[in-house]
Amino acid sequence: MKFILLASGAVLVLIATVSAERLGNAVSVPLSRRVLNEEISSTASEGRKKLAYFGDVTIGTPPQRFTVVFDTGSGNLFVPGTECSSVACQFHRQFTEFGSTTFRPSVCGTYEGKPTDRMRIQFGTGFMEGKCVQDEICISGLCTSSNFLEATAESSKPFYHFTFDGVMGLGLSKMARTKDFSLMHQLSSRQKLKQQIFSVFLSAQEDETSEVTFGDIVREHMASELFWVPLTGVSGFWEVKIEDITLNGHKQGICKDCRVAVDTGTSMLAGPSEIMSRLRSLLNVANNCNYEEMPKLGFIIGGRILSLNPSDYVSRTGWGCRVSLMDMNIPPPSGPLFIFGIPFLERYYTVYDEPNNRVGFAVAHHKGQVPEVLLRPMRRASNSRKLSWVRSHRQMAATMSLRCNHLPKSSSPSSWCSPSLVAVTVSLQRLHRLPSRIERSMGLADGWLLAGCWLVAGWLLAGCWLAAGWLLAGCWLAAVGC
Repeated sequence: MKFILLASGAVLVLIATVSAERLGNAVSVPLSRRVLNEEISSTASEGRKKLAYFGDVTIGTPPQRFTVVFDTGSGNLFVPGTECSSVACQFHRQFTEFGSTTFRPSVCGTYEGKPTDRMRIQFGTGFMEGKCVQDEICISGLCTSSNFLEATAESSKPFYHFTFDGVMGLGLSKMARTKDFSLMHQLSSRQKLKQQIFSVFLSAQEDETSEVTFGDIVREHMASELFWVPLTGVSGFWEVKIEDITLNGHKQGICKDCRVAVDTGTSMLAGPSEIMSRLRSLLNVANNCNYEEMPKLGFIIGGRILSLNPSDYVSRTGWGCRVSLMDMNIPPPSGPLFIFGIPFLERYYTVYDEPNNRVGFAVAHHKGQVPEVLLRPMRRASNSRKLSWVRSHRQMAATMSLRCNHLPKSSSPSSWCSPSLVAVTVSLQRLHRLPSRIERSMGLADGWLLAGCWLVAGWLLAGCWLAAGWLLAGCWLAAVGC
């Protein structure tokens, strides 16, 4: 509550206004990274790396600790229970109902017209059966009462091989069994969060801490602007539109109006088999594993190219290099759909905002690395040479500015960050924006013609001023001589 004093003549008026700020907190959950190298006998991807990021939650009173994958591709929390006799459950921590004073039974829904507390979830390579229960769930000290699934049976594949105990679903609330099973909905509806969002920062570097932040955006994890993209609202995933796919910034025209789900629980990049096959042919990855000869693979989202380096989409094996793009044919109406998994999320910081139906993207800031520069796609491949010098100088200027902003002063050579060089790079950026702005408003050819006219006019004007200056100086010298 805020109080504002307004003076009207000699009378003071006291007005009470309600603050627009939400009550609540923001907490971050540190994540651990696990790499598992497997050889998969498929033409889609061989020798690819399987990755997982997981953190801790507690359930019950007193708290029972579990490690879970924070998964934007599912909607429910599940952990093994003491009733589960499957081998996968026995090798992980199990929830003990009688060990919690806040435990309550719950229902999953109705089956054949009768309430039931049992359900089954099918995963890509396995299943989980469980019963619906309710208890106090806490993440980094932030607690709420929520429904979850206590597993009574788990398939050995993949759960037996996991070092984590369960899965925390962070998908849209409609992906949960009901909203009572959605942790984000429970936290938001009870005003536990500073903002009704969560954000994800993943890093493969040992000197950085990956984390999921509930209730806020961590600006220190961003090396670029944060831009928002609306959800398509088709599949129920955190799904946005792909406008096209690019190689080294050039549109390929192979993915018009595609859709992609941003999924923290998937270790790979996946997509429809037909498009993935065409991509592999275009990438033409050689067995010599020379990354310098391979193109950047980009996806146009929100008018910007989100690029992956060859090391992000190529895996090394004993036989050479293979493209790490997995075929995944999701049938309509949810599909066809691409999946952006961990390789993408290690390069881009993401923010998830369900109340406003949008996902935010920014280049992730990693220690000691020069960050990517968000670029707009080139209009036509035939014009690439004409634009190459402007784009290269523009990217050079932006990159050098980002070096100065993000690298420690102790590791930033004075030749990079001197005031004169920074001034030059800013001037380059301003100069190079002119053709792009004209390009967007008038078209490529007309834009460059007009830009050329402006440059010629500028040189002519400069020449006239120079000639006038020399003439004036000559007259003055002649007058002094007389």
